[in-house]
Parts: sequence; structure tokens; C-alpha cells
Amino acid sequence: MEPKLLLFLKPDSNLARFRSLFDIVETFDDDSYRLWIFKTLDSDPRHYPEQTSLQKALKQYLLEGHNIGAGVGKLN
Repeated sequence: MEPKLLLFLKPDSNLARFRSLFDIVETFDDDSYRLWIFKTLDSDPRHYPEQTSLQKALKQYLLEGHNIGAGVGKLN
């Protein structure tokens, strides 16, 4: 999981707890978050839905010109 996602997750969320099980060993550019988080392959963040707090926060982050990728981790 992309470490930057922690910027948008509540510390007690299931995703944050799942992420805490891993040590990130590598990050890389990847756009698979579009399908996983926004349920779309559209590359224009202006068209992304805003139904969850994660979608709202991440969409704003992307519209500000930031990027998000993916991460590889090993169980700690």
C-alpha cells in the first residue's frame, strides 16, 4: 500500500490497521488506485466520485497536483 494513503486514513480505520502489519520496502508509480479507490479507469481526477472521506481527501490531493503510487511490503 502506498505510504501516502496514511495521510488520508483515520488511525483506527481497517486500512490503517492492515497497513501497520507491513514494513514498506519499495514504492513505485502506479495508477491502480483509480480502480481500487474510485472504481474508474478515468485518468482525470475531476471526474472521480466523492462518496467516502478517502475519496474526497485523495481527490483533492490529486487535484492539487500531487501523485500517488503503490507500495510493496513485507509482514513485520
